[in-house]
Amino acid sequence: MLNQEIYLQPIESGNEEIEKEYADAKGELEKIFDKNPVAEYRINEIIKRIKPIINNVDNADLIMADLSDCKNITNKPEFIEKVFCIIKPLVDIKINNSIKISGDRDFIEVSEALSYGIDGEEVHIHLVPEGKVNLLESIELGLKKLAEIVKENETIKIITATSTLVERNPRVVKLFGFTVDGKIDETTRQRHFAGEKREVWAAHMTREDFLNRYSIKQ
Repeated sequence: MLNQEIYLQPIESGNEEIEKEYADAKGELEKIFDKNPVAEYRINEIIKRIKPIINNVDNADLIMADLSDCKNITNKPEFIEKVFCIIKPLVDIKINNSIKISGDRDFIEVSEALSYGIDGEEVHIHLVPEGKVNLLESIELGLKKLAEIVKENETIKIITATSTLVERNPRVVKLFGFTVDGKIDETTRQRHFAGEKREVWAAHMTREDFLNRYSIKQ
């Protein structure tokens, strides 16, 4: 049960910069709510974003537990307000220490081998094969979970994948229904894979093909 007596306190105002940070945090929560129709994935994304800073507070376990209790909130304004009240101590730490909670591209894990990020009409999936015992099974599980999200978000038109795995195993990628596009351009490489020495390839699948293949038929 949400510890309302601890978190749901009036937010002090007066400092314009602090108020802007609070407004930005709520704006990010709204984006997370809108792009994740599956409630559990909303909380998973928030937890992933706060990981770099959560250990700086004494009641980290309490924050995590109360975030978990928000998984069943379906009303957007209520979700934003309650989650913000829970993570406000972390926002305050970010303000005081100029700590970035999220990077340029945020990915949400849906299986051990697969995570995704939404950018407008595109869902980008990231494959992390290293050390995965059941790689193919984990990828397929992730794609089926992702199909739930794509099905609910009608703005998504294309699913793309970028990984060294695409280059090393294009036949496997094709097996999952993707069209292999080949080597990524240098701009994309420098922006997202600057530290990667291996070759990185991209692949894609249309929304229609993806849902036909991975969406659970009702």
